[in-house]
Parts: sequence; C-alpha cells; structure tokens
Amino acid sequence: MIGQGAIVYGASDEIVNYVTTLADSVRVSDDFGKFRFQYEHHEPWIGMHGSFVVCSNIVERLIGFDHGVVGSITEDAYFALAARAVGVQFAWIDATMYEQSPFTLMDFVRQRSRWFLGLWLIMICKDLPLERRNVLGLMMISWAFTPFVCLAIYTSWLVNSTVSLGFSISLATVGALALWGYLLGFWFTFNPNRIGWTWFACLMVVQMLLLPVFALMETAGVVHGVYQLTRHSRAFYIVKKEESSSEGDAEEIEMSSISSADNSPAASNVPANLSDLPDVGDSPTKEQQKQPEEIVPERVVPTIATFAAPVQSRMTLKALNCARYLASIQIVMFHDGVTNFEWGQIWTTFFFILSGFVLTYAKLTSRNPSKPDPLFQFLKRRLVTIYPLFGLVFVFGVWVSVYVSFITPTVTDGFLFLGALLLQHSWYPYTELLRVIPWYMPTWFISALFWYWLFFGPLYRFIRSRSIGQVWAVVIGCIVYGCALIVGCALDQRFLAFVAMTKFFPIWYVHFFVAGMAYARIYLAVPVEEQNNRRWLKYGASFVVVTYLILVFTVDESDVIKCFKYSICVISHGLLTMSLASGCDPLSKIMQLPFLDYLGNLSYPQYIIHPLLLALCGSQTPRGLVWMLLVGVSWLCHIVIVKPTTRWLQPKREA
Repeated sequence: MIGQGAIVYGASDEIVNYVTTLADSVRVSDDFGKFRFQYEHHEPWIGMHGSFVVCSNIVERLIGFDHGVVGSITEDAYFALAARAVGVQFAWIDATMYEQSPFTLMDFVRQRSRWFLGLWLIMICKDLPLERRNVLGLMMISWAFTPFVCLAIYTSWLVNSTVSLGFSISLATVGALALWGYLLGFWFTFNPNRIGWTWFACLMVVQMLLLPVFALMETAGVVHGVYQLTRHSRAFYIVKKEESSSEGDAEEIEMSSISSADNSPAASNVPANLSDLPDVGDSPTKEQQKQPEEIVPERVVPTIATFAAPVQSRMTLKALNCARYLASIQIVMFHDGVTNFEWGQIWTTFFFILSGFVLTYAKLTSRNPSKPDPLFQFLKRRLVTIYPLFGLVFVFGVWVSVYVSFITPTVTDGFLFLGALLLQHSWYPYTELLRVIPWYMPTWFISALFWYWLFFGPLYRFIRSRSIGQVWAVVIGCIVYGCALIVGCALDQRFLAFVAMTKFFPIWYVHFFVAGMAYARIYLAVPVEEQNNRRWLKYGASFVVVTYLILVFTVDESDVIKCFKYSICVISHGLLTMSLASGCDPLSKIMQLPFLDYLGNLSYPQYIIHPLLLALCGSQTPRGLVWMLLVGVSWLCHIVIVKPTTRWLQPKREA
C-alpha cells in the first residue's frame, strides 16, 4: 500500500515569490480533487506526487526508480504506474505537507515543461500496460490543447465576438471551476489568523485578478514542453527551493547520460506480479541477493516486415495520382453549381482518407518504420509542398476581395486573415467579407490536415502496434463515429446548427484520416502474391466507381448524400484506395498511364485556385472556357510555383 495526502505551497512565513505561490494554489485543489478521488479508488490513474510518498521500503526497493530515461523525468508517476501494474494499491492520507513554490517565473514554466515532457513519455511508453496509461493519456491530450483554448478565449475577448448561449454557459462553467479551484487552494495556503485579515483579503483579490496571468504561465509551460518533446530533449530541470535558487542557480541535467530502459539492467526490475513481493518486514535472502536477474525477452510486436512483402515488390501508388485529380474535378463541379451534382461534395472525404493512407504506407515501408519522423521535420516536408501556393493565392484573393469588390475589412476580418495564414480556419463569426471572399474556402481543408499531421506520430504508433483484428476494429469505430454525427444532426436542431458552424473543423473529418491510416496497415498485411486472389482488391475500385455513377444519376436527396459523406464513404473510399494501390483492378491499370499519372500533379493547384478563378470569371463566362483556364492555370502554378519551391525547400532525406 502506498499513501499520499495534500501538499500546501507557501504556508510558511518565507514566501519568495507571491505570483508563483498564488499560481500553485490550484495544485492544492488538484490534491483534494482528482488525486484524492483516484486514491479513494486505490488507483494512481494520473500518477502521484513524488514529494509526499508514504511507502513500504520493500515496495520501493523492488519497484525501484531506475527505469531509464522515460522513468527518470517524472519518476514519481512512472513509479506509481509500475507499482500498480503489479498489484500495489494506493490510499489517501488525511495529512498535509508544506512545500515551497518555484522562486522565479522561468522556474515555474520549466517545472511545468518537465512535467509535460515526462508524463507524455510515460503515456507512450509500452513498458507499462495500456490499461494503466489510458486515463493519463486522456489527461495529457486535454493538457496539450491548453494553448489553443487560451488563444480562442483571449481572441474572443479582443474582437468582442458574439457567441451562442450554450457556448457562453460552457465557458462560464469552466471559468467558475477554475476560479473555485484557485480559491480553495488559496484558503488552504494562507491563514488569516497568521497573516492578518487585511493582507488575506488583498491576496485573495490578487488571486482572482491574476487568473488570466496564471493561465498564460501554465500555457507557456505546455508550449515549452511540446518544444522540448519535438527536439527529443530529455533534460531534467531541477528547481532548487532554497534562497540561493532565486539567484538563478537551478540546474538542468541532460538525461541522455542515463541509460535507456532497454539497456539498463535495473530498468526491468519491476516484478511481474504482486505475489512476487516478499511479506512486509521481510528482506531478501542471501540466495536472492546473489541470484542474477532473469532477462525477460522483449515482447515482439508484429511489424510490417512480419507480414508484408519487400518494399521493392510493392506498387508505387501511381493510380492514386490520377484518382486525386478526378476527385478534385468532382469537387470543382460541385462548387461550380453543375446541375444535379450534389454528389461532388463527398470527394472531400476521399482526400482525408488518401492522406492518412499514403503517409502511413510510406512510413510502414520505409527503412525505419518503428520511429516516426520528428514533428518539425515531418511538418516541414508537408508544408513546403502546399504552403507557397496557398499563401500566394490567399494574399491575392484578399487583394481582389478588398480592392475589386470594395469591401471594407473589419478587425474581426483581420483576426480571421491572420488565423488563416497560420492554417487555423474559422467560419465564425460570419462577416460581410466572408460572404464574397473566394480565397477563404480552401483554408478549412488545409487547416484540418494540419491538425491531423500534428498527431500523426502518436496515431501511427498506435496503428502500427495493433493486430490486424484491432485495426479492423478501428475502422468500425470510424464508421460508428460518422453515424453518430449524422444521428446527432437528425435528432437535435441545435446540434445541426452547431454542425453548420463547425462542419469544416478537424473533429468533423478526423475519422476519415484515421481510417486511411488503418487501411494502409490492412493493405500491407496482404502479401503481394495473394492480391490477385482477393476480390475486394481485384474489383473494388471498379465496383465503387460504377456504384457512384449509378447514384449520381438516380439519387439527388441531400440527406442521403450526407449519410454517404460522413459514414458510408469511410468504407467506399477505403476500398477504392486499397484497390487502386494494389494495381490489380482494371481501372487501376488504366490510371497508371503516364498522361493520367501526370494529371495528379494538377489536383492540388486546381483545388486551391478554383474558388478564386470561378469568382473572377463569374456565371456569364462560358463554362468550357472556364475549365480550360482552370486546367491551364493549374498546370502553370505547378510548373512555376509548386515544383520549384518543393525542390528548393524540401529537406534531403538521409540515405
């Protein structure tokens, strides 16, 4: 049994920094809230505090704190999860320990950064059972979104935007809980009988007024932690809590000097079961001390090499290039208002599936499929191919909207413009400028992709480590997710209004991207020599295309199209992608012709420029001339902008 109670900060007479002490008030509420809740259930779901641990020496000696780099940055959380994995229970202690807060703001930020980095590494550590990491994973994901939540709240304050009643109630509830947490911690930290009621009241007012500052301090810690994570830094920042640390003598230790969990003999000293622990009060015998540790073979996770053919025997996915161009044509026809062509909108989801499929396929068939690329390097490879053309068309479209349409932009338009340049799209609030600007339409798609790229690494590790049966379960979950969105719109008009505002946001299409990743794993599980015997690969693309053409000419109800768009397309587009990638389908063989393969290069320029070109040409221009201009300008953009900038900016791959 391991026990822990509450930790109070700044209760002594010597408070070095009142700002950091007040900012730590919320940690006291955490102790009486989520930490006490988990200990009442005898669980350490989100870890424990290392500064207040009541533990048997037998448990500490056998679990140990030497678990390599992953278990050394936030060693308390790793120790708690490792102990619970072998059956050790936890309990709440009705006792209080006093501790100092960091003495400087930088110490505060880097302390939070270390917590974020260490807990994130524990969250993705496979040495601990998944059932011990799932709650911690949910907490870390919500914690990682803190900067975006703060950005949204402060931006709404600056532009004085109008929000719905439901959003206001939700925001007020979150704010009230945060205020309550800080005030509760404040009450336990400061005693009015000791410091006087006047000073107590003044500090309470300051506590409430500085809530926005505390939010920025916590956000800075998360941002710094994400930065350290992307740099693969394993630094342990020691916050000295003596008076000398106010002079800047805090230390930073690079954890690279510590052996990793795979190389450290002591890293595998966690007993396999609670029954392996001696009785309390017993000590290991001399025979036990002399007996060498049993080396347990590392659990072999099936990889692509286990079930896939060599990379050289795989197709080069040429048929998918032509499919990209044909899908973009369907979208342009829908935006151009072609009669009875509502079905064109469903092909936006194809690009999300295609993106997840191609990225996962490329990594699984690479020389090092077990380690995703560093985040900055991964994002750079993606952005250099899309951002130059996007940025140029975006700025030109703004100029056309303002100086040709004579629309006076507002402050809100300025924030929307800045957010779009940073690939953060929003249709709300819907200003007068948004009604006429064609440059804004493609931003939603790139914004959603950008978010999926940010989380590609964790998603890839999850997909790669699962069995094929579990990957199929992921696909089924994506289908259910899409059905839930449709049912929500059908049952509640308020939810439908919410959809109208947020349908272009990443959460609305995330299941397509995840399904595309799962399909890549499923496709590579089929040996090349057996693909011709799999009918779903041999005739899947032809079946999907024929079915689509039949629906286009027979069904035009918008509700039916929406059902296909958000749920059934998870199946149809996935089947189409895998069948075309295999090269077995007759349609796939046609699409591999050099001319059709080259057309795939025009799909992205065509998508980016078509809203602006359609707006400039207007409805009076003959459609044949418009389409000729669209193809010509798309080809010119590919030759002059996309191809040279990609070749110039794309980082060279290691041999």
